[in-house]
Amino acid sequence: MASRSSHPTADPNPVIGKPGAGLDYGDVGAAVRDAVRDLRQRLQAEQVQLEQLRAEVNAGLDALDSGVGAATEPSDINAIIASLAASAAP
Repeated sequence: MASRSSHPTADPNPVIGKPGAGLDYGDVGAAVRDAVRDLRQRLQAEQVQLEQLRAEVNAGLDALDSGVGAATEPSDINAIIASLAASAAP
């Protein structure tokens, strides 16, 4: 069976437990919990963005199938993507 023990250095993370260092965590566990929470929030936000993108792609495909949308030349795609990225930037 694999061992899960670890042997930290004298100061594994100089931020943890030192008041006024910016991120004031009482112990390593608190820092890990905060990091995991941030990761989960970022993954959830990415999932929402992906679902929105899929919905937009499907709406575009439906519009093309019904004759409402406009076909685009492959050479114009990069310019379209650049303009969409610029309009979506904060």
